Amino acid sequence: VNPMEADRFPDDVLELQALLAEPQLGQTLRAVPGFGTNVPLWILGSSLFGAHLIKEFGWQRSDFALIGIFSIILFLVLPITGRITDMFGVRVAAGIGIFLTPLSFIALSQMNGDIRVFFAINFVQMLIMSFTTSTVYNRVVADRFINARGIAFAIVMLGAPAVGAVLAPVLGDFINAYGWRGGYQAMEGLCLF
Repeated sequence: VNPMEADRFPDDVLELQALLAEPQLGQTLRAVPGFGTNVPLWILGSSLFGAHLIKEFGWQRSDFALIGIFSIILFLVLPITGRITDMFGVRVAAGIGIFLTPLSFIALSQMNGDIRVFFAINFVQMLIMSFTTSTVYNRVVADRFINARGIAFAIVMLGAPAVGAVLAPVLGDFINAYGWRGGYQAMEGLCLF
């Protein structure tokens, strides 16, 4: 694999954005499926930070893609998170996530380029952030709602996707303007807000 590919990746993303936008005068190449849709590319990728990290640290895209394996680990972690919530209560479980999540974003913003460090921080972050999921907060719904329990569960489950849908484009623009370190610091600030 050519090491210069990592330097081209952000340019490749920009080129793809141009192909999905309305055609420009003199443009000879067009992405016919998706032509003129202006699909936001954060929808197509696993991370708003990926292209920036790959470029800065020279990581291979295939190595970075391994981050997807972490969702399998989360599958194993959530029952443990649920049990801890049952044993110690929602306040303690949620407190773990609320107080430690900003620290994980600080750690990500201070990375040195070793992809193993990136994976280690993401692994710990995944463990911590399991305490900010509906696995924890649905316990409150189960205890407090009787007649409208189904809709209450749905509202809790839709919280994270709704926030992500609104904030992802904003964060993408912020990362483009202030860099990936600034993006992780913005996430930390958002967590503290």
